Amino acid sequence: MGPPERSFKPTNKPANFILIKLAPDKADKSLEQIRKIEGISGFHRVSGQYDLVLIVRERNGFNKEALMKNISSIPGVIEVQTLMAAS
Repeated sequence: MGPPERSFKPTNKPANFILIKLAPDKADKSLEQIRKIEGISGFHRVSGQYDLVLIVRERNGFNKEALMKNISSIPGVIEVQTLMAAS
């Protein structure tokens, strides 16, 4: 018997995934500041081209441009890329 089937249901709040590349010598301090930003639903450290994936759910008053500017201004953040869920 294989693993149980998973059901992935879209929520009523669209998700944005923010991919972040961090400077290795500042990664821990950068992450500490990123964790304090209001509006981030969760995050995962990852390996590969990016170091961190943030999960952001849109809600009333959500301002993607302000959020991206805030993240980009943190020392040690090298690159920021946004992915928006299509479903």
